[in-house]
Amino acid sequence: MKGITPHSLAIIFAVLALPATAEIESIQNAGLYLGAKAGKIAIDVAEIEDPSAKGLLLGYNFGHIAVELERNAADEADYGGARPLDYDTTAVYAAYRSSGVAYVKLRGGLLRETLNDNQGSTVSENGLSAGVGGGIRLSNLAIEAEFTVLDQDANLFSLGLIFNF
Repeated sequence: MKGITPHSLAIIFAVLALPATAEIESIQNAGLYLGAKAGKIAIDVAEIEDPSAKGLLLGYNFGHIAVELERNAADEADYGGARPLDYDTTAVYAAYRSSGVAYVKLRGGLLRETLNDNQGSTVSENGLSAGVGGGIRLSNLAIEAEFTVLDQDANLFSLGLIFNF
């Protein structure tokens, strides 16, 4: 039987060091972050054309868990050609990001959505929201792609850029 070779010893140390590396990376990314995103809101109402959306994200990362405040504003949605509608959301999420350069993101929280017909009628609702996505960390920057359920009739598909301070 062969003894432990230097090559196999290096592999063993590399595998044992992975959790420590992930923890250091998570601690290094702890703190405040700011993001911007763009995407498309899929509204499941036949008369409304799906609008594009832009959003801002402010968050604080505690390691793998973060708290996020997100604001999205949709371009004017066409409501059957009759009148443009504004659709805005504001949400507070608890978010989880896995370790590694490429990561998985899960989030859930409270959302307030506002629909305005620009003719004096505004409807607002509060509810739960959840999302799933993934990202790539590039030093202090991250690129994320995400799917978020905003409402029973509205989902957001987005691509974002996040800067960690």
